[in-house]
Amino acid sequence: MPHLAQLIDQHLVVVRTYSLMRALNVSLSLPDAFQLAQQLQAPPSFAAADSRRFTNDLTRTLEYLEGLGLGSAPTPAEVKQVLSDGPKAALKRLLDLYDGEDRLAKLLSSLVAGRAAGGDRRHLLVTDGAAEASQDPGAADLKQTMSGVSLALSLSGAGGLGSGEMDAADAARRLLQKKRDKPPRKNKPGRKGRRPSPPPPSPVPARNFTLVTDLPRGFLAVAPEKLPWVRIPTVWHVIGYKDTNGTGPAGYSQALAAEGAARLVAQANWRLAAAHVALSVGEVRADPSKHAYLLYDSKDEYMTCAAEGPFSQTACGSIIESTAVDFPRSINIYVFGESPPTAYQTYSWIPGDAVDPLYGHIGLTWTALSPDSLNSPASLESGALSFVYSVAQFLGLPPLDMRQDCVDEDLAFAGVQDTPVASMPLWSSKWAQEGYIHCMSAQSRFTSSASPRTTLFAYLSALRLGAPAASTAGLAVDTCPSQPGLDDYSNFLSNTYDTCKLVWGHMTPGQVAGLHRMAAAKNVVLYVWGQYYAAVANSSATLAPAPEAPSPPAGGCAQPTEGGCPCQAAWRLGGKTYFGCARVEGLERPVCAMERGATAAGNPDLGACGTLRNGWWDFCEAS
Repeated sequence: MPHLAQLIDQHLVVVRTYSLMRALNVSLSLPDAFQLAQQLQAPPSFAAADSRRFTNDLTRTLEYLEGLGLGSAPTPAEVKQVLSDGPKAALKRLLDLYDGEDRLAKLLSSLVAGRAAGGDRRHLLVTDGAAEASQDPGAADLKQTMSGVSLALSLSGAGGLGSGEMDAADAARRLLQKKRDKPPRKNKPGRKGRRPSPPPPSPVPARNFTLVTDLPRGFLAVAPEKLPWVRIPTVWHVIGYKDTNGTGPAGYSQALAAEGAARLVAQANWRLAAAHVALSVGEVRADPSKHAYLLYDSKDEYMTCAAEGPFSQTACGSIIESTAVDFPRSINIYVFGESPPTAYQTYSWIPGDAVDPLYGHIGLTWTALSPDSLNSPASLESGALSFVYSVAQFLGLPPLDMRQDCVDEDLAFAGVQDTPVASMPLWSSKWAQEGYIHCMSAQSRFTSSASPRTTLFAYLSALRLGAPAASTAGLAVDTCPSQPGLDDYSNFLSNTYDTCKLVWGHMTPGQVAGLHRMAAAKNVVLYVWGQYYAAVANSSATLAPAPEAPSPPAGGCAQPTEGGCPCQAAWRLGGKTYFGCARVEGLERPVCAMERGATAAGNPDLGACGTLRNGWWDFCEAS
């Protein structure tokens, strides 16, 4: 039996899993929810139990649900009685309090749509299968020196499962026309030489993008060490070709492209939530009548541009510098090619350049974008997993397993020290078959051919930081025995089977810190505007310069919250911005979002403020 402390620490995972599946009309019993939480969420270990701390955790969670109108919170005495009855009784009591379709539906909408108290932005990101429309960007000019840029491609492997990386050092030298500050990586084994560059496509608009340099006026960004939430807009350029039957690829249309972009962003946001990164869809261009550069004259011309190497490395990529939108504040994504014959699903530069969009964009195939192909539960979310891989690399996070000498200077440069490296992808190692069976067995316990439950796995990935214990239980993969630690083969930045990332996908705390550090250093415009969009920007804003942030009113939080944590200076809830300790409609007492990572004054045993264990909000006294 797991320790009581571990069980109570998991109670939010169990409640949310149970509530989510019930609200989606998916049968999930309490034992199933409990088992799922144990298998897919590795509980933290504690040196000793602290009954007061966990009583406080449980009490605050119940008060939190009470604040949403989902029942009455028990008194501390009642909580202690529940705890004394044992862990199973405590969890059952917690779930029984909020059983009922109406309450569960309200809880789900509050958590997922972002109307829950306290600015818990883990649930601001997406609804099931749909992303919010962007509220983002505009234009202006920036000059920033970039170095150490490399190109990474997410490749399909083992029957379309998994992702990989290939560096194009020669092409980078030729196209960037500047020296690299690190040794080039080798191409992925089995890659052939590139074809000669094809003639440029037509039409090719003149270079006309404008660099954004302005930062949001009146907004004070926080240091990357505090791991702030960053919301990044995306602009999608979906390219097709003329065909005897109209246009291609199959299904090519503005409607399907918009649906695919929204779904891909939604799925990616679940996986990026633990890193405090969210994407939004700013614009989807897939109508050649409005943008002529989106349509090629023939399928042959179209496929030649992406069959062998990245779209940007051919002469076809010249359109990137003439069509980029809101650069570098938004990530421009060019959708081009079909797999096969295109040898990759996605690619990105590590990190994305902040001066030239030719080296500061993400490439994606139509196969990865289309909901009729890899962007679907039936494909184990292969498109989304490859997309997450490239987004993280674009923000500066290197992959884990492309150095045969087991030494990765890129990880050290990013400051990542807690993540083991690997010398090869899982599918290339001697553990390939065993690893695939191990991951599929875990997946099959919660899936069926009729209902793969990929939404459930995505939801749990938003709550996970670090490798789950279940991923290495019974399978020890170690392609770098000279280095400490086992291969982190279910990491989102590893090259592995999609089923492994689907079930146990995660980043480590060191990777999250490194991602923020690199993004802030290499693309300050994207990073600061991302903080602005996540924390302050009006949810109804469109692709235009953001308005000046309002000045905080006098007053704010006169003292720490009841738990001793400081309030955030500004936080959002239900589309509104609040400052410090504030009154929120529907709540009788003032509340505030806690400053993440701070220590509770006079109560250090509670641990860090603004965490999953301690919650993201608390009651306070307004001045």
